[in-house]
Amino acid sequence: MHTENQFHETELTEIALKALEKQTRIRGRVLQAEPLTGGPHRPDLVLELRLNETCYKLTGEIKANVDRRPILAQVKNQLAHYDKPGIFITHYLTPTMTDHCRDIDLQFIDAAGNTYINQPGMYVFVKGQKKVPRNKIGAPKYRPGTTTALKITFALLCKRDLRNATYRTLAKDAAVALGAVGPTYEGLAQRGFITNPKDHKRLILLEPRKMIDDWVANYPFKLRRTLDVRRFRVEDRDWWHDAELPPNAKWGGEVAADRLTNYLKPATQTIYLHDDPKNKLLGRLVGQYRLMKDPDGPIEVLRAFWNFTPDNTPPTVVPPLLVYADLMGTLQPRNIEVANLIHEKFLANADY
Repeated sequence: MHTENQFHETELTEIALKALEKQTRIRGRVLQAEPLTGGPHRPDLVLELRLNETCYKLTGEIKANVDRRPILAQVKNQLAHYDKPGIFITHYLTPTMTDHCRDIDLQFIDAAGNTYINQPGMYVFVKGQKKVPRNKIGAPKYRPGTTTALKITFALLCKRDLRNATYRTLAKDAAVALGAVGPTYEGLAQRGFITNPKDHKRLILLEPRKMIDDWVANYPFKLRRTLDVRRFRVEDRDWWHDAELPPNAKWGGEVAADRLTNYLKPATQTIYLHDDPKNKLLGRLVGQYRLMKDPDGPIEVLRAFWNFTPDNTPPTVVPPLLVYADLMGTLQPRNIEVANLIHEKFLANADY
């Protein structure tokens, strides 16, 4: 059965291909949807682009809403996993975002006719076309970027037992209102990410890797900024080596990546704190390690947003999904390299 989101993506692709042909005379068609690749990564589609006698096959990803550069970096990283050249399809890119795609050599087409294609014998760059009204493109009723949806999705990805827990248990462990669980489940089902709890006895993740990509794209802008981020510095830059955090504090970011891979020398330190509404735990850390407030400091402390013990996670670090998201959000090549290692080791082949 086709989900509402699959119809939306199909319609968006068709409109973008028609706009491409109108602007450039390049004809495009979908050769295959969600092809098997022999590896853990599975693209949304394979496209054929043809101009006169020149023909190219490209691996495609569909991202309906792209309005920030870090999302472009994530898309480029996704496309790098495939053996064919990559291209992504979106609703609309502004001239500034279009220029950035060209700067980082990220091929795309949008529903307005803006495009960047750079293949041997085929170079196309179009920007400034007007945005297509959304009422001309079918759209899912549910938007995934709310903080509540992100918290619930995180819980489902990181704790297998929560997928078939009661709504009350999930709400408690995901730190959301009880009334938010049902609508979020319905929205995830509409997008084809999970089975609809109304139709199945057990909740099954149908597209866990797409759920991960979607979560990582939204986390830095929608959820992370609500976590009371505070920054510090310290005279001893190696303070974290021997630091023993209390049970309610977990390493994230670069230190967690080092603990998970032994492949990164941390230049920054990220700590997530549980159950610290009056900042008593933060005060202990500040005093014990002589942390000094600094808005540009390399140490950041955030409020943890989950209330469960995650699967397959060492007790001193946050879940690998969160480590991956924080590293990807930095846009630093050294961190993205390690993020990919974490993705391969803990996320890509996990038993969802």
